[in-house]
Amino acid sequence: MYFLKPLWTGTLQVLEWANTHGFPIPLLILLIVVYVFERSRIHWDSRQTYYLDILKQLGTWKNSLSDRLGYYQEPGSEYRTEHLKTEHYKSLMEKSGNAFQNVRESLHISRLFLATSSLDALDRLISEHWVIAEHGAISDEDYVSSTYVEVEKAYEQLLKDARADLKKGRYAQLFKSLNLTK
Repeated sequence: MYFLKPLWTGTLQVLEWANTHGFPIPLLILLIVVYVFERSRIHWDSRQTYYLDILKQLGTWKNSLSDRLGYYQEPGSEYRTEHLKTEHYKSLMEKSGNAFQNVRESLHISRLFLATSSLDALDRLISEHWVIAEHGAISDEDYVSSTYVEVEKAYEQLLKDARADLKKGRYAQLFKSLNLTK
């Protein structure tokens, strides 16, 4: 609560100024409330951009892994390698790789905006992906299924945090819809 002290002190100074100069206090309070809600809306817009970008990349990664799992439906198919040479499978591998790279690149800037639990989930995903890719997977099917589980966990955590942040920003959106802010 220490961060409220400068706000409270500043508000008291503004109210004292308004009282001295005959400015209507209720109007001043309304302006302060609108300002606070507008600031939270701007903050949500920034966070929303990063949540949407990373969720989109995780969704692309998850979908391409899911499509690749389709190649391993038959018993014993995890030992076959002919599908690895098909154009479709190669394009799915490329989508997965691009999505992974985009998540890694977005992570550095996202540290400014995302919730701690989302950042922890993404850090865990990157770490687990490295372990799976370098040491854990005994076959391509093992890599795909293990990675899918980790991507799904991170995706669900980010989705949960984005929804929680959206709930916080609903009041700001209400004021925006009522045209009380810019």
